[in-house]
Amino acid sequence: MGVDTSHDLAQIFFSLLLDWGIDRMIFSITLDNASANEVLQKNLCEQLKLQNSLICNGDYFHVRCSAHVFNIIVQEGLRVTSDALHKIRESSSM
Repeated sequence: MGVDTSHDLAQIFFSLLLDWGIDRMIFSITLDNASANEVLQKNLCEQLKLQNSLICNGDYFHVRCSAHVFNIIVQEGLRVTSDALHKIRESSSM
């Protein structure tokens, strides 16, 4: 079965939660910053809200993955420092 959209993925995810009997036990979901995940979590949150199963009306449902955010920060830091290190190496080899 192919998944074409984030909406389809949210439907599949919700079906699995129902099948496993945990649809009323979900407090939050942790995802990275991919735009498809943003749509997925919004659709899933709306479905869970319809059955009144989210604490705080889903205000804390989507939690960004701290490891992903940290990786983005580190990669940007390495990009900035690599330019500086390259310039220092160039200047010291003269």
